[in-house]
Amino acid sequence: MAVVRFATLSEEDMAVLIGDKESKNTKHGTKLAVKLLREYLDTKLVKLNFENFSEDELNTRLKPFYTELSSNDGKLYKRPTLQSICCGLRR
Repeated sequence: MAVVRFATLSEEDMAVLIGDKESKNTKHGTKLAVKLLREYLDTKLVKLNFENFSEDELNTRLKPFYTELSSNDGKLYKRPTLQSICCGLRR
């Protein structure tokens, strides 16, 4: 018996798959990255929404954000963690 390589999905099944294209972990990572950036800007007394920053302004603010960012216990994040936060902000 031949294996069917391509499934036939209903419109409802396709809608569920497309609607869940971001995993819970991805959504959580994005939320955390945005929260961290907002907290950072708040501590630096920047009251603007970063969503309204120009590209140059955003780049200017992100450079110190990434280099000064540390965990709750004061330790600097390792590169993979910073890359995850960066990806979260890109989304």
